Amino acid sequence: MQEKIFIDPSFVIALIDINNSDHQQAIEFAVKFKEYYFITTDIILFEITKNLSYKYKLKAIQFIEKAINLKTVDIVRSTPKLFEKSFAMYKENKDKN
Repeated sequence: MQEKIFIDPSFVIALIDINNSDHQQAIEFAVKFKEYYFITTDIILFEITKNLSYKYKLKAIQFIEKAINLKTVDIVRSTPKLFEKSFAMYKENKDKN
């Protein structure tokens, strides 16, 4: 079994936010480890959405939807129903600007 790499919010935020000081390093990491298996939690995914909702909400949604469907990403969920309901609400709600 191949080792899994834990995905934390700072990596994904840096990967998506082109103005993040670690953006280039996150891209290099993503390329270097693209063949690996990853693990994260639904709570981490919502931390990502919270931090990216102002400028990068659509990209955050796309990242999570892709992660959900990839066989190389394991998402440990608090409960599936709670996650699905929360994510649906996030996608539909307008942000306060």
